[in-house]
Amino acid sequence: MAHPAREINDNPLVILEVLYDYVSEHTAWISLLLGENGTLSFINSLNDVVRSCCIDHWMEIFTKKEAKTYDYFCSFIVSGCVALVNDWLNSGMKESA
Repeated sequence: MAHPAREINDNPLVILEVLYDYVSEHTAWISLLLGENGTLSFINSLNDVVRSCCIDHWMEIFTKKEAKTYDYFCSFIVSGCVALVNDWLNSGMKESA
């Protein structure tokens, strides 16, 4: 589900809400992919998905000249989301999605 840049600017937690709902529905698979024996290719795929799903909307924030900045932004978002998901899974998902 794509979210317009303005919606994310107004409520950035919308990204996490969608992510946590998905993780809570697919906990076993996500735990395997992000765990100690997980794979970096999954994180790279996540980065690609975020970039492809959000590029049209998020380019409202960035200009064409800032393509590298957009790449850094996507990497930052994905890395932060992966770290939050890992912490949530490792804590036994005590908080609700």
